[in-house]
Amino acid sequence: DLITYEEDEQVESHQWFIVKQQDNWEFYDWQRFEYGRRASDEYAAYVHGSERLSAGFDKAMGRLHDVVEHWKADNNDEAFRILKSCESIPMLSADHDEAMLQFAYMWQAFDQYEDAVRVANRIHAPNNLWGALPIIAVSHIYLDDYDEAMKATRQAQKQSPNHPNVQLLLSSIYA
Repeated sequence: DLITYEEDEQVESHQWFIVKQQDNWEFYDWQRFEYGRRASDEYAAYVHGSERLSAGFDKAMGRLHDVVEHWKADNNDEAFRILKSCESIPMLSADHDEAMLQFAYMWQAFDQYEDAVRVANRIHAPNNLWGALPIIAVSHIYLDDYDEAMKATRQAQKQSPNHPNVQLLLSSIYA
């Protein structure tokens, strides 16, 4: 596992999967914990399931580009409309939680914290996806709902006790 610090003092966690074959170590997969999708999961999505559902995640992620473009053009109503519509794009169940996390990140980036919480709460297995609980906590902090922020932070702490972002969340709650 690799941890790097970004310019906004947030930690980004990567996990690399390596295997030793004969005398060589080979890199065969990776994931960012904050996004929860291994590269191999993405490939497997196209092997299992229908083409329409397999393409749903990528379609939704592509639409997020449109959201950002409308936001940059100061067309916020259209950006929000597109983002909301992304939430109902059919996709593989294996992609659902990560998609909801990406949508929650986007709502949070637009300071729409109630929408970020609403969407993050649609994640079926938040304990299996690093990033789900912290985004709920951060959004509740911005909504001045420190009790809910603490609940989400304590859950995140159980999930990853030594992750530095948990300490950052706790310091934000107690500040």
